[in-house]
Amino acid sequence: MNNIVTGLSLIFSIVALLVGIAAYNRTGTNIKQSVMGEYQEIQEQTKQAQSELTNETQETINTTQQIALRSKLLTELTAIRAQLTTNKVNETTVDEIRQMRDELNNVYKDASLEVKEIVTKIDADMQKLEEEINQNTSQAILTVERLLETIKQDLATATP
Repeated sequence: MNNIVTGLSLIFSIVALLVGIAAYNRTGTNIKQSVMGEYQEIQEQTKQAQSELTNETQETINTTQQIALRSKLLTELTAIRAQLTTNKVNETTVDEIRQMRDELNNVYKDASLEVKEIVTKIDADMQKLEEEINQNTSQAILTVERLLETIKQDLATATP
């Protein structure tokens, strides 16, 4: 009796399987094409997500480099202020300012317009500082103070 029930169950299972296959084939859908299409779509989404993540990472790196440079400028300009107040300014001071300007313009060449406006102002003040040091004017200290304040305010709003 168990053999008969088992045999009938097997026959019904095979018939059900064949009916399922026949019904699926009638839909006209090729399962291989369907799976490949989904795979390609997932692959494209993954590439897009990877690209976005790479861009965001690069933006974070650039912003971090910019903040580090502004901090470095703050330190170096503080040292120049000390040189100015003690009348120990020399030709290397002007060279240091030029190097800072070059580095500033290099790091910020691809920055946003808003950031470039601030950098342009800082660069102009640094150029003015160079001229004032070369002319040995007392305005150099005021220019350094203005630069330090501008950079401090800029750093206070900067976010990596």
